[in-house]
Amino acid sequence: MTLHPPSCAPAQKIYIYLFSKLFNNFNHKKDEMARKKEKENYIYLTQFKKNQQQKERRFVNIYILIAVVFVVFLGIFSFMLVQKIKTEELGVTLTAQPTQNPLEEYIQTYGGPGGCKSVEECGQYCGLVEHYTICKEFARANALTR
Repeated sequence: MTLHPPSCAPAQKIYIYLFSKLFNNFNHKKDEMARKKEKENYIYLTQFKKNQQQKERRFVNIYILIAVVFVVFLGIFSFMLVQKIKTEELGVTLTAQPTQNPLEEYIQTYGGPGGCKSVEECGQYCGLVEHYTICKEFARANALTR
C-alpha cells in the first residue's frame, strides 16, 4: 500500500485562481502604464518636433529678411555709385543748396505785419497781445498757418 499526501486540490485551485487574478491584474496595470507612457512620449515628441519646425521657420524667415535687406542695401549702394560715376564723367558737382524757410522768404520779399522785414522783427511785433489779431489775419490771408 502506498501512502498519498492528503488531497488539497480545492485549496490549490483557489490559490492558483487568486494568483492568476493578481498576476493578470498586475499585467493589466503594467500594460496600462506602458500605454500611458507611450502616449506621453508621443505627445512630447510631437510637441518637440513642432517646436523644432517653428524654430527652423523663424531662422529661415530671419535669413530671408537679412537677404532682402542686403539686396536693398546693395541696390542703393550701386545706384549711388552709378550716379557718382555719371556726375564725375559730366564734370558736375552736386552741392546742397541751403534752403530758406518759406516764411523768411515771404517776409523778406513782401514784408510782414506792422512793416517787419525779418522773422525776428515779426516775432517781436506779433508777440505783443494787441497785435495778435492782426498777425493771425495776416497768416491766414497769406496761407502761412499750418
